[in-house]
Amino acid sequence: MDCWREFDVRYFNLPRGTKRDEAIARDKSFIIQRLNDDFQKVYFPTTKGNAECDLADMCYSEVLRRMLELMYVRNGRSSAFLAPNRWIDVTYQSRTFLMMVRAERRFRRGDSSPVVAKVCSSSFSAVFFAILFYVLV
Repeated sequence: MDCWREFDVRYFNLPRGTKRDEAIARDKSFIIQRLNDDFQKVYFPTTKGNAECDLADMCYSEVLRRMLELMYVRNGRSSAFLAPNRWIDVTYQSRTFLMMVRAERRFRRGDSSPVVAKVCSSSFSAVFFAILFYVLV
């Protein structure tokens, strides 16, 4: 909680508007590093080389890669209840699927049929996501 206490003192106690925005922009690298080191949720936007960036600067494949990186466990320990390759939560699989559909709609021509929904609605969806993960990461 020291992280958020420090953010409250340094940034959120400032009046809303230009002063706060400038302070956050000035210390962006520090804030990202602090979140990654001291908080359970890491900073989402990064490039493939883990360089910090803004979400607006990421392309669809980079967003999907980062989603998979954070939401899918690859080569984890297996136990009686958990497979070594698995989604952290089943809802993350559906979120990733919806993002894939969104990306496909963005680039698909009007006359072509959707591929993602057909592949992922079949029993091969887990295999498809695993292949996608290895391709993007």
